[in-house]
Amino acid sequence: MTQSVPDYLNWFHFKEQPFRMSPDPDFFFPSRAHKQAMDVLNYGISRGEGFMVLSGHAGTGKTMLLRLLLQGLRQDKQVALIVTPAVSPKGLMNLLLEELGVKIPPERSELALLLKDFQEHILALAQTNKGLLIVVDEAQDLPLETLEQLRLLSNIETGKKKLIQILLVGQPEIKNLLADPRLCQLTQRIVINEELTPLDEQETTDYIRFRLSRAGRPDLPVSQSFLAALYKRTRGLPRLINRAMDRALLMAAAAGSKGLERLHLDQALSTLPEPGAGIETSRFKDLVSRFSLGKNLAYGGAGCMLGIVLCFFLLGTNMASIVHHGTGKIKTETVAQNTPDKLSKGIPGVVSVKSARIHVMPSKKSSVLTIAWAGCRVVVLDEMGKWYKVMAQNKDKKTITGWLLKTQVERGLSAANSFSRKEDMGSRHNGQRPI
Repeated sequence: MTQSVPDYLNWFHFKEQPFRMSPDPDFFFPSRAHKQAMDVLNYGISRGEGFMVLSGHAGTGKTMLLRLLLQGLRQDKQVALIVTPAVSPKGLMNLLLEELGVKIPPERSELALLLKDFQEHILALAQTNKGLLIVVDEAQDLPLETLEQLRLLSNIETGKKKLIQILLVGQPEIKNLLADPRLCQLTQRIVINEELTPLDEQETTDYIRFRLSRAGRPDLPVSQSFLAALYKRTRGLPRLINRAMDRALLMAAAAGSKGLERLHLDQALSTLPEPGAGIETSRFKDLVSRFSLGKNLAYGGAGCMLGIVLCFFLLGTNMASIVHHGTGKIKTETVAQNTPDKLSKGIPGVVSVKSARIHVMPSKKSSVLTIAWAGCRVVVLDEMGKWYKVMAQNKDKKTITGWLLKTQVERGLSAANSFSRKEDMGSRHNGQRPI
């Protein structure tokens, strides 16, 4: 007969679950970075500042901080929270009006009419001495034209003060999005730009003790080897800490232990899936994206050398790109190698949809290096699942390597003859947003 696993809440005499995954404001741990971000954002909102940005890696506690921030707002603020931002400007207006409780008749579904209804609501709020705070979560997924629509909304004001404040909350990729030159008018209005960083090793220990205490067991024994290994494996990300601690407590209870030892953590982690590339890969992607955007000068000579090494690692040594400036046309050629493998030499291709995003990794959630418009030339270097690894050029005529969906590329040796001479990356195409 199989022995049942004990309920660790009863075994350790917890009053409640100490490491639940859902954000709970009662368990908010005021680390240095979290407290600073909270104070600065509260100050910015109270001052009526226009655009604010809060960024941080997945799992650093952005949602928890956001909940606390909204709970503490004064009565003179109405909040519109947008959690599905990958919409068109019209979709954004529909979401905002729905959040504000404004009913939209079918005959007023045009964007111009939606904007008029929105403005009337904001002016009505102003009559009651109230303002609007628009909060956009996962803002790194916002299309460029929707961000521009937000900027235009921020122009609604009286002669004395702004009536709309906008807080963009997202992962570090939002920095690359805001670095687009087409958003320069928006970025000039950003007055607060806070970043949540992971906990350091001492804060990780304090975080665990804080949560154990909140749950009624500040005296629960936790070995130093357990704490050191936990920080090494989670790198101070609260979400990963909670996940590992919850499972480790279960393992300790199942073993009949009254405290936590390194063995319990090893057993716990062996039953949990790897969290993916983690924060180090996210930093790597951010570095590559910044290098591709031409920001490497800010990192000094050492950063430049690292960027070059990374590019050669990603590209291999079998490709070269030649830019013909006289015609304004991009011509990508292969450099012959001593290999008969056709793919290693690169296969010419052409973007077959109106617009497509070239990603750092073969995932729609990864950073966007640039936008390729219909007819843009690429060279297919490799493939993985439904993605092609391609080499192309961004709007600054810099060679980049990234990933495109196969459905967005027409591949073949004959594709070189079908390239458009009129379209290139980095310019608008028929007003369409990238898919």
